[in-house]
Amino acid sequence: SKAKDLILKLVDQGCNVKAYDPYVVPSVIREQFNVDSVNDEWFDDWVPQDKFDGLIVFSPHDEFKEKKI
Repeated sequence: SKAKDLILKLVDQGCNVKAYDPYVVPSVIREQFNVDSVNDEWFDDWVPQDKFDGLIVFSPHDEFKEKKI
């Protein structure tokens, strides 16, 4: 997938990547993408003040559309 390609490229460049997909369980994300995932509670409580160098929303899920980023 294009998401997997992007994740692998970022990891290859030395980025610390965390992934989230509301329709995929964390163990599958870890297995398929070889990165840590965040859970639903983290995403629901996330606020822009959390420290990240970047945030990429790669999917048109309604959960992402409704989140104020």
